[in-house]
Amino acid sequence: MKKIILMILFFAFSMTCFASSLVFADTLEEYTNKAYALIEELRFDDALEVLKEAYEQDPGNIGLVFAFAEVYHNKKEYYAAIMNYLNLISAIEGQGEEAPGQIHHNLVDAYNELAQLHYFTEEVCLRIIYHAEKVFELTPEVTGDPRYVEFLRKTIGHYEIARTGAKMLEEGGDGEEFALPSDVVSDEKKLLYKEKANKRLSGFDIQQREEEYKTVDSSLVVSDIVEILKKKKQDIKTIHFKVIIEDGSEENATDEIYYKSPDKFKAVEKDAESIVRDNKYYVIDRATNEIVDEQPFDLQQADMLKSLYLPNLEWLSNYYALEVEVFKQVPGFLSEFYESGITPELYLITADLKENTESPYYPSVIKLEYYIDIKLGVAIAIREFWPGILGSGQTHEISKEHLIKSVEEFPKGSGIFLPDQVEIKGKAKELSGVNESWLIVFLSLNEDIDDEEFSVESYRTNE
Repeated sequence: MKKIILMILFFAFSMTCFASSLVFADTLEEYTNKAYALIEELRFDDALEVLKEAYEQDPGNIGLVFAFAEVYHNKKEYYAAIMNYLNLISAIEGQGEEAPGQIHHNLVDAYNELAQLHYFTEEVCLRIIYHAEKVFELTPEVTGDPRYVEFLRKTIGHYEIARTGAKMLEEGGDGEEFALPSDVVSDEKKLLYKEKANKRLSGFDIQQREEEYKTVDSSLVVSDIVEILKKKKQDIKTIHFKVIIEDGSEENATDEIYYKSPDKFKAVEKDAESIVRDNKYYVIDRATNEIVDEQPFDLQQADMLKSLYLPNLEWLSNYYALEVEVFKQVPGFLSEFYESGITPELYLITADLKENTESPYYPSVIKLEYYIDIKLGVAIAIREFWPGILGSGQTHEISKEHLIKSVEEFPKGSGIFLPDQVEIKGKAKELSGVNESWLIVFLSLNEDIDDEEFSVESYRTNE
């Protein structure tokens, strides 16, 4: 990719080397115009010859040094490009001027390209961070550019890995050692700018969250939301329903669920049945009708009605620290649901995995977001987050999103609303193939379910 950013007239600041009028066969402007025309044609070696001829007639000309740097940059001779860019900064700042943001931008790119070829050392990361911060300082139009901010975040993540002594390679890096030209920026200044970069990321994240979530402090506390959901579960004495799962395969999966408050549960899947009763959990192999697993289990300390999007926040709080906020307007990704005319009373419960606590989920989920409509008494959406990719600078990344598409009052007139259509999508790269649509068919609510439905005695004879 060409690194040509601006013609040499970019350097129209008061430097005597630019003001001089030359009386050579070709003027400096003609030389540089020729060189840049050759660069545009990707004739980099020819451009170098033209620049060398000009440089012999006007040694030390800053404009020519910049042109040299760009040619070497395009030729992927990054050491030479970096050396010329640094010489430019030294010369310009030596005159009491501020080097333009474009030079810092080009240095960011050259250092990054060089490190991508080999690996990201602690030093090269600090240099990239410093010059990226200078771009932010000197080029206001990129201040809020998410692409540049995320690039900065990635580089800080690479730096943290490099500090451990590990080789931080990006895809295609060969891990070979490489040299860097002597820097014109002190170590102290680079570390200072790293701290500035961290503050920039923190401020950016706060602003982005405010723009995306549009939440404010809630008058309700977490325990209030817990009680609302608990009341909803108490209204469900028994329930029997099926979940038909469409995932793009030829055969849809169907799970059949039975629940009888407070301590009986049964899930029938294609190959197995799971039964909870008498504080024990049983797994039955449907092919052999044998109990293949049996262990103690407290149904009240589990998330067994999660397929109805009634999260057990009380159980969750054993593993996660919970916080609550209220939405002052509906997030964009939920606007389609609320277009149905339902008036939202929407709260956000954020669950962050407690320190030194193992996640109850596999793979590990370090954060969850529950978008809970307290009028409907269900989580309209759930987002799951994995730890960020090592070296990315991200503490977490969204891995999966659950989104209720519609709810049903079942039975009519009961005032109990339950989800009947759900969409689940993988967001992380590793889950890109996850794209499920659930159709939930309710068969009965608060009608008696015989205890025999939860019996495991008939299976014991086959053990």
